[in-house]
Amino acid sequence: MTNSITALDIVSMGVGDVSSLPSSAIQALSSADSIIGAEHHFVSLEGIEVTGTQIHYASPFSHVKQQLLSLSGRVVILASGDSLFFGIGQWVNTYFSDLEPTFHVNVSSIQAACHLISKPWQSLELLTAHGRPLTNVRSALQNNRLYGLLTDKNSQPHDVATILRQAGFGNSTLWICEAIGSPQQRITECAVTEILDDEKPSSLPNNHLPEKYHPLHVTIFETSGKGNILPEFPGIADALFSTDGEKKGSGLLTKKEVRINILSLLQPTAGDIGWDIGAGCGGVSVEWARWNKEGKVYGIEYHPERLHHIKENQRRFGVANNLNIIEGRAPQALDHLPNPQKIFIGGSGGELTSILTLCWERLSTNGKLVVACVTENNKSSALNFAQNLTINTNTDSQEAVTEIVQVSVSKGDTLANQLVLRPQLPVLLISITKIRQKH
Repeated sequence: MTNSITALDIVSMGVGDVSSLPSSAIQALSSADSIIGAEHHFVSLEGIEVTGTQIHYASPFSHVKQQLLSLSGRVVILASGDSLFFGIGQWVNTYFSDLEPTFHVNVSSIQAACHLISKPWQSLELLTAHGRPLTNVRSALQNNRLYGLLTDKNSQPHDVATILRQAGFGNSTLWICEAIGSPQQRITECAVTEILDDEKPSSLPNNHLPEKYHPLHVTIFETSGKGNILPEFPGIADALFSTDGEKKGSGLLTKKEVRINILSLLQPTAGDIGWDIGAGCGGVSVEWARWNKEGKVYGIEYHPERLHHIKENQRRFGVANNLNIIEGRAPQALDHLPNPQKIFIGGSGGELTSILTLCWERLSTNGKLVVACVTENNKSSALNFAQNLTINTNTDSQEAVTEIVQVSVSKGDTLANQLVLRPQLPVLLISITKIRQKH
């Protein structure tokens, strides 16, 4: 499919004029038969003598692959900033790695923005709202931290300031860096209150915020405020969740003390596919997705009201990137999901044995299956399932290793103005690690 392209170069255009391009990029451009880029890229090339055909990116972007496949000879792709820093570079490596593409380095917009506002970018955490919900950034926010945000039309400074205030960081400072490296470059420093409350920002020379921002801009912000509206450490307070109970933190929600034990047994790692079966209002799913950002969690739930709450919690805690909510009942709802490395079963609708059987078949080798049981019936079914697995003392034939923990929690309350500890229902947690597939 790609044999007609003899050389593929990706030229990162940086944030300035062509003087920032390395000599290798200039040479690639001069010898190219075809050059693909955006309109503003070609404007920047006016200082370079190029003879190749200049082609604008196809729209929508999904058509660019076919556009490239139609070309031949030496092809150059132009990319804003640094192509391998949230740019087109990853896409090129995914679809055209067989061409052994050559990447030409340049400065990213975030790096340049940090220099413009004199902030050390090694301490900055990069977030992106480009082509994805801005609410997802909520999962990363912590107090007294520096963040860089790649934006689009749905993540304007007012939207960012709103998210910061909602998360308890109303004293934060923002730097909006527009059209970096161009004659239209503009840097605006302002506080959340200046954006949202129409206060006069004294930090601006002309004493007012821009009415409209350039489409090409990045936002740097430093969080400050009371914080703690969203958790910064595992163990999310039950009362922070949206639930189907009459009191905050009640209803079908795995409680904090049990939830932490479940996640400790699961030991999620980067790249994991996880299933949370009977996700309820999303206690385990949300906490799992929030602290394991490089994994993907599928929360399976069928009850309409609980689905409403798990979707609200997905939004509230900013985990839409890696928490997928599956509306359906197990085991049928599991048929089209990717095979998991980690499984938690918190609800079974009376189908625990069949769910356990299917989950064990689909679970990857070295994966973990954790089941939480409250009723004696479920405890018996889960224990029988674990005990019936082939577990021999000979390591070479060992199929599974089981760990059993019972979590019993008592919480402080008052009775006649005296402290009492009211016990919660004990929860039996059975963790089974799959050592090898059964032969």
